[in-house]
Amino acid sequence: MKKQKIDSMPAARDLIAMIEAQRQTLIVQSFADLLKVSHKVLYRQIKSGSFPAIRLKSEIRIHPKAAAAWLRSRLTVPEVA
Repeated sequence: MKKQKIDSMPAARDLIAMIEAQRQTLIVQSFADLLKVSHKVLYRQIKSGSFPAIRLKSEIRIHPKAAAAWLRSRLTVPEVA
């Protein structure tokens, strides 16, 4: 899979902060919409084990803090305080 540089996305830190502020787990489609990627891309990442997700019965959920940490770890430039 081609690695997307999220530093090229406008306001990557704002996106991460918005995701972290979520109080409930996210469904894959909602998270994919936030990232502007296909839900199939996320499902492949989850299946390969490279993206953190939780399976609840037949649903796959994404914990906001884990997703934010995952995104932060993929920033290609250091964050400026």
